[in-house]
Amino acid sequence: KGQALGADYTSDTGVLVLHSAVKMAGVERGRPAMLTASRAELDRENQKVTLSGATYVTAGKTGAEESAHAERAVRHLRRDGTVERVEGEGAVTLKGAGGGAVTAPRCVVSLNATNEPQVAVLSGGLTYVADGPLRNAQGSSAAARVVGDRKGRLEQVRMTGALRLHERVRSS
Repeated sequence: KGQALGADYTSDTGVLVLHSAVKMAGVERGRPAMLTASRAELDRENQKVTLSGATYVTAGKTGAEESAHAERAVRHLRRDGTVERVEGEGAVTLKGAGGGAVTAPRCVVSLNATNEPQVAVLSGGLTYVADGPLRNAQGSSAAARVVGDRKGRLEQVRMTGALRLHERVRSS
């Protein structure tokens, strides 16, 4: 279910433009999800959705909030309408349920058929921050490649370029 201020649809091209204040709410894997954007363009023929000022928020597997934000995001769709790949540009920020956040100028995420992230490539210089009750970490690198398993669980992170990591673990 969603809403926006102003819309245009061109039947010749199959393009729907939502002009501003785009808000879509739904359920993903049994958990509430919300997508907001300042503008959206849905191009069914080319199987892509282009969003400006996009933020996606959902409840993570533990119930804590997870989010992704980009100044510009392009979602490439499969023929069945599921998302195959997301390209984000401009202050791309990924926040996990555990309180960690990664920010980079660019990010490309490939998803499997069940909408689980498989590979994420962050580039242009990234920063990482995690602040929890028992762990505080800060880091940066030129780029990173993150690989997940079939269920989207983190398997491997490979950071390249000048790497800096500072971590402090507190005793319980």
